[in-house]
Amino acid sequence: MQFESAQQAVSTAIRSIFDRWTALKLVIEHQMGGNPDPAIELMNIAVAMATNPSERHDEDDFIDLFYEAFNRMQADIEDGSPEEIAALVVRIRDAAARGDYTPASEASLKEQPSSQAFHRSVSGGEAVVHECEREKTPCRPPQPRQESIADDDGFTEVKSGGRHR
Repeated sequence: MQFESAQQAVSTAIRSIFDRWTALKLVIEHQMGGNPDPAIELMNIAVAMATNPSERHDEDDFIDLFYEAFNRMQADIEDGSPEEIAALVVRIRDAAARGDYTPASEASLKEQPSSQAFHRSVSGGEAVVHECEREKTPCRPPQPRQESIADDDGFTEVKSGGRHR
């Protein structure tokens, strides 16, 4: 992929990375009702931080940005992806500043992995993204919600939300 400038290379790569960020996609889908606006805002801020020549942001700045954004979206991220994405953004930015657009090209051309390495569960009303062991065991599907009903004696009877055969 050919880039006209370091800024274009970094911007294109970050947009591509955000398009493939599984944890972010899950939060948008399950917490934000499919509304991508918070993710777009986060992406635009990350691009601005990475391409601002007058202020050099380090990896910790990006990590803080990502965790604050997920907190605003009421999501706990426990998969380590904010750290991975921050490291990737800084590596791409630094390489592009040296005139090496290879990391940006690789990030821009990389296809989305065929197997999802994450699953979503709900805990206390917040989305929690856990990391499954990649390539060792498949992710467990979310467990069906169960409805609790207290009977006349005060005991709780648990009824599954699914169909019984």
